[in-house]
Amino acid sequence: MLQHSSQPETALNRIKLIRRSLRCFGLGIAGLIPVLGLPFAVAALVTFIKSARVETDWNPARRYLSMGLFFSIIGMVVSMALGWFILLFVAEDAGWIG
Repeated sequence: MLQHSSQPETALNRIKLIRRSLRCFGLGIAGLIPVLGLPFAVAALVTFIKSARVETDWNPARRYLSMGLFFSIIGMVVSMALGWFILLFVAEDAGWIG
């Protein structure tokens, strides 16, 4: 009887893991928007870390989780590079840089 009562909890944990993986993917996609997507990229990274802490080899949405991480990193790099170029352009236009 105890085994039967623990099975829904295991199923619930699996559902949560799949949802976190899909959330990470969605946030990573939103994180690809330059500058405006930066908070979404950070949220995708946090979601990835939370999902990676789960000690299980079973995750049918593992590819979504990995792609969410990939998209979030790309989004953060693009946003930071764009911000850096804008800062350099403004500094050069203002005469702060020779």
